[in-house]
Amino acid sequence: MSDPAAEALRHVVLWGADHPDLGELAVEELPPVTAIALSAGRLPKPYAHLDDNEDAVLAAEGPAGTLLVAADGHSGFDAAAAAVAAIRDRLDVLARVGVDPTWIVDQLLASAREGVVEALREGSEQRSLSRTALSVALVTPTEATLGGWGDTQVLRVRGRRTKVLSPDSDFLDAGAPPAGAKRVKLKDGDVVLACSDGLRDYLDGGWPSGVPPVIDASEDPRSAAQALIEAAWAGGAGDHLSVALTQAG
Repeated sequence: MSDPAAEALRHVVLWGADHPDLGELAVEELPPVTAIALSAGRLPKPYAHLDDNEDAVLAAEGPAGTLLVAADGHSGFDAAAAAVAAIRDRLDVLARVGVDPTWIVDQLLASAREGVVEALREGSEQRSLSRTALSVALVTPTEATLGGWGDTQVLRVRGRRTKVLSPDSDFLDAGAPPAGAKRVKLKDGDVVLACSDGLRDYLDGGWPSGVPPVIDASEDPRSAAQALIEAAWAGGAGDHLSVALTQAG
C-alpha cells in the first residue's frame, strides 16, 4: 500500500553547476509560500575559484514542515553538491509525523556530513580540498529548527524587523565536527530565509535591514526570491548567490 505521508513530499532544487553564467537567474517555487533562487552573480569573483557557480539551494515540504537548504562551496562545487544531494536523498524524514524536529534536522546534518566525507574521499587531490558552508532550517507554523556550518545564514523577518538566527562557524569538510540543531520560536506571518553570503555581502540597502523592504514590495515568494537576487546584483554582486524562503503560519 502507498504511504500518504511520503506521497505528500515535494521538493525543488537548483545546482550551481547548471547555472554558470553571470547575470543568469534561476527561480523555482513550492506554492503557495516557498521559493528558491540562484545566480552565479552579476560580476566575476574578485578571487580565484574552481567552478563558475559553487552554490546550491533546495526547498522541500512534507508533513513535518518546510525545509530550506542553502550551500556555498569553496575550492570547488564538490562539497556543496555532495551536502545538498545527501539531504535530498533523506527527504523521507519529512514524512515523519509527530517526530521531534531537532531529530529530523540532526539526521539531515549528519547525512550532509557523511555525503561530503565520501565525495571528498573519492575526488582528485585538488578536489579533496573542497568545503562548503551549509544552512538547514526546518520551518513549522510555530518554530524554526536550524543548524549548519560556515557563513551561510538563516534569517527571520517579522514585519520590518530582522534577526539573524545562525552565527558563522567553521566550514563543512572531511574533518568537520558534527553540527547540532537549535530551535527558534516563530509567529504567524514570519518569513524565514536561508541564503549564501553573496546576498549578505552585496544586498543593496545593507544586511539584514535591506531584506524586509524587498519582501514587502514582492507579490509572492517567487518574486521575493528573485527580487533579493536582483537587489544583490544592484549592490555589485561579485559572488554566487542562493536564496530559499518560506512563510510561517
